[in-house]
Amino acid sequence: MKLSVGFLYSEAIPSEATYSRVMAILASNLSVIEQMNQSLLQLINEELDIFEENVAIDVTAIEARTKPVKTENPKLPSTTEQRTMTTKEILEMIPTYASWGVKKNSKGKNDFWFGYKGTLAVSTKSQYILCMDIASAFASDVSLAIPTIRKTAQWLQKKKEDVLFL
Repeated sequence: MKLSVGFLYSEAIPSEATYSRVMAILASNLSVIEQMNQSLLQLINEELDIFEENVAIDVTAIEARTKPVKTENPKLPSTTEQRTMTTKEILEMIPTYASWGVKKNSKGKNDFWFGYKGTLAVSTKSQYILCMDIASAFASDVSLAIPTIRKTAQWLQKKKEDVLFL
């Protein structure tokens, strides 16, 4: 269990309540993590020049380590509605609290989990995460597709502009 959340066997671990509070703070301040990731990616690219425009986008389940709380899940905007909205407006409407999610596995059986869904845009060459958005687990896989694609396209466009001015 310790290894699954990033602690070594020899390290002391925080209480469940402390860990849950930290995860809630991280989830509510995702923009800070995104900014740190973008700065790190820029440094890596300046040093190694390893990024290319081939990007894979996928959704993955992220389990929460907290007790489930009953919530009312709002109706999320469809992709048709999202096309008329700004990326910021879409992201403000997508909830980021832990909830129950269900997905069919490769054998056609339902897998249930409590937590979140992460939509990731990853460089196919370096396998670095270029962009990531988090939503409550009940959200459909396409809920974050448009914002993730837009943010990734902006990052790639900025990268091209930076190369042009060197």
